[in-house]
Amino acid sequence: MGKTGPFSSVSLVPEFGRRLRHHWASAVMGGTVPGIGLFVWSLFGSVPHWTVGLTLVGALLFSGYFTWRDEYLARQKVTQQIRVKVDSAIEVTGGTWNNEGNQIDHSVGMIVKLTVFNAGKKTILDDWTLTLPNGKEVLAFKDEMLDRVINPSPKHRSEEEFALIQNVQAISQNPLDTGDRKKLFLEFTSRGLSQAEFEEVNKDDRRWALKFRNTSGAWHIVNLVRIADIFKAADDLDEV
Repeated sequence: MGKTGPFSSVSLVPEFGRRLRHHWASAVMGGTVPGIGLFVWSLFGSVPHWTVGLTLVGALLFSGYFTWRDEYLARQKVTQQIRVKVDSAIEVTGGTWNNEGNQIDHSVGMIVKLTVFNAGKKTILDDWTLTLPNGKEVLAFKDEMLDRVINPSPKHRSEEEFALIQNVQAISQNPLDTGDRKKLFLEFTSRGLSQAEFEEVNKDDRRWALKFRNTSGAWHIVNLVRIADIFKAADDLDEV
């Protein structure tokens, strides 16, 4: 483990052999149906050589499968450990007005600054989505009226904001290494809300959810509670 050299690729053969022997013994000594069958057969007469050979080959395949299965299940148990600290989350509202100055509809959104820390294996973090209390979902930087993702321009951002947006793009393309952290800036806007919808989502103590996906496709969720125009994290990071 950890050694380099011409034979480093086979350095784990002894460990593989130990695990293979363990499963092979279980198969031959009666841990499987063929093993039990051979044992019962031997009580009433001699067992043909071809049957013994076939059983031994089957036991070898059996043990090889379960040796691989042990490793596979062990890898599946490795959980992605992402920590999120919400530095600030502020509501942003707006709307559309007609020529007479009457408001036609409402928009509501959120500007979020946060820090992500990867305590597990390296992973990409992408698909940042905000779920409103009414269940509507909005992608970060997505303009729903134009149905396209806006490419945030430095002309509309401060130098700090643009740098944090670049971090969002970076970890969506290049995995965040174990032990690394990144500060991010996210903006969400949901347009076309009626007056009733706008009032409903703007009630205090309503739950909003910020979520994102890792390399495996698993969603991570940070629940937020609205208090006035400020949002606070409701609980620790969950994975679903």
